[in-house]
Amino acid sequence: MVQIEDFVPHAPVEPEVVAAYRDRVPAEIVEIWEQYGYGTFGEGFIRVINPAVYEAELGDRITWEPSLGGLVALHFREQRGTGLGKPASFLTLLGLDGARIR
Repeated sequence: MVQIEDFVPHAPVEPEVVAAYRDRVPAEIVEIWEQYGYGTFGEGFIRVINPAVYEAELGDRITWEPSLGGLVALHFREQRGTGLGKPASFLTLLGLDGARIR
């Protein structure tokens, strides 16, 4: 169960979004959507968003890469990527008191 103590909710996630992405994102992301909705945590550094809004845009971002089995930071401006590991490991490494996987 994902527990985020400093989560600031912005809006609930639409059921259509959860259904569309359930098999495309890690289970932890779906759990955050269902439990918390859209919002921010980590002093506003991490945003929980609707991925459909950003699918067509290019920019630096953190994304789930199923073929690699983990999260990847994409640095489009520098034309490179950086592996960040599994979602649970990444959230734990943030060291933000609020993001804890249990």
